[in-house]
Amino acid sequence: MKDETPFVFDYRIFPNPFSSTTFFEFEVSGQSSVSVEVYDVTGTRVWAGPEKPLSGPGRFYFEGRDYTGRLLPSGVYFCRVSANGETITRKMVIAR
Repeated sequence: MKDETPFVFDYRIFPNPFSSTTFFEFEVSGQSSVSVEVYDVTGTRVWAGPEKPLSGPGRFYFEGRDYTGRLLPSGVYFCRVSANGETITRKMVIAR
């Protein structure tokens, strides 16, 4: 009989708000590839972390920089995390 246990994942951003570095802490109930993207308030993707396989707890660090390494300005951003076809978006604040 096939295991029908539902896939569950969640994450938190800590600290939030932050001034220099924060992290996205994950909990994944099964094996999945996890991807993280950060968007500004206009919907422009300003950063994306490398996709990584994960089972159980995990963490991505974010230094508040865009693709080119420049510091992002203070403001509201949205962190979008995807795993196993599910997506969760959360608000985060950079306060420099």
